[in-house]
Amino acid sequence: MILFKKYEFIIIIFCLLLVVSILYLGLIMISSRYLTEGISAFDQGNYDLAYEKLLKAAKFGSRDIAIDYYIGRVLYEKKDYNNAKKYFNNVIASNIYDSDHYVFSLYYLGHSNFLIYNFEESLYNFKNYLFQR
Repeated sequence: MILFKKYEFIIIIFCLLLVVSILYLGLIMISSRYLTEGISAFDQGNYDLAYEKLLKAAKFGSRDIAIDYYIGRVLYEKKDYNNAKKYFNNVIASNIYDSDHYVFSLYYLGHSNFLIYNFEESLYNFKNYLFQR
């Protein structure tokens, strides 16, 4: 009993860290499920459902750039180019250059700028896209 008293604080902290870690992993798993469902809905052309699932994935805390990329793509397909740009810029800001999501975000950002007549930014984005290829 004396040994327990001596290490009681450490045991409590360890248990709290264990509980927090389990909860965090659960949130990541939920986010991953919503991401998968969102991509599936996107691939089937069901953009409203895809948007709903992807926003839920983002809500559960995963910072996977695929979430921002696909939200941007959904908004792009729905012709909401100004809002799509925000998500493509989030992917680009991640600086994960070797990701297809990064490269294609440059393309869709350039095309979004082109479609809203922002030609200077569009040209800049397309140059970066070609440079990344």
